[in-house]
Amino acid sequence: MSNESGNSPGFAPSYPTDGRDIGNWKTRYPKEAQKTIILEAIYLGLILLLVPCFLLLFILLKDQQFFNNQIIRKYSFAWLGGTFGGVLFSLKWLYHSIAKNIWNEDRRLWRLFTPHLSGGFSFAMVVLISSNLINVFNPEALNRLGTIFGIGFLTGYFSDYAIGKFTDVAKSLFGTNQKQDSLTGNQKDSNA
Repeated sequence: MSNESGNSPGFAPSYPTDGRDIGNWKTRYPKEAQKTIILEAIYLGLILLLVPCFLLLFILLKDQQFFNNQIIRKYSFAWLGGTFGGVLFSLKWLYHSIAKNIWNEDRRLWRLFTPHLSGGFSFAMVVLISSNLINVFNPEALNRLGTIFGIGFLTGYFSDYAIGKFTDVAKSLFGTNQKQDSLTGNQKDSNA
């Protein structure tokens, strides 16, 4: 949908009607899609609630041997921070895609796995920072759990971009085994 100038309209506060007539409150999605949307929202909402619960568990049980281990705390906070960032990103994408009428089933796995991939990626990022392989932060900063959670959160929320940058770095460091398909312009693995 576009406005009179032909540009695509904004979203949310700048375009509150989403191209709908005033009073048109019914969903555009059939019942089957509504059920799937609700299940996705519940799943992501549970993850959103579980992350603070796990953080609280680590804080309340810090006197227990397992929860007091600095290495376990460090990497758990990295994973939880990344998961929290990833779930917020997934939830934001879910409600924006529904409101913009671009939600589809084909992105379901992406929405469901983003929090977990973000957690794993954040864990790996903290490992790389701790080992001095990546010098974007002083490894001493990783002595504070809040900093670790924050790095994890940022890495998790922006994991799609971070993965893309790491792909670029890996290609420049290790090269590539891909050649371009002359018909489609797509890259193909020459080992396939």
